[in-house]
Amino acid sequence: MTKPPVCVLGLGLIGGSVMRAASLAGREVFGYNRSAESVQAATADGFDATEDIETALQRAADAGALIVVAVPVPALPTVLERVIAGKGRVAVYPIREYWLDIGIEDHYLQAQSDMEKLLEK
Repeated sequence: MTKPPVCVLGLGLIGGSVMRAASLAGREVFGYNRSAESVQAATADGFDATEDIETALQRAADAGALIVVAVPVPALPTVLERVIAGKGRVAVYPIREYWLDIGIEDHYLQAQSDMEKLLEK
């Protein structure tokens, strides 16, 4: 079975680390970050990154990619609205309690299930 590509949303310390780990694990990996500086740093290191979240999400949908959300907490509602609207497969919600508090437990539980299946491979 072919492992799905990984799309990392947020290329800071955590997201950048996820991107590198996915690449080292042999995954196709690409990402998004709001700031040009983080995108430039990722591309300088040889990674495929964009400042356009819609481009990243469309590519993720087309490729059946696993989406890792690694953005700061204030950006989570906006980013997750876009991911969910695009029917993306989200594997990581950084703060479980936040998503349970705002009432999307089903998305969180699906993400946990996806992550567990991914880790079993």
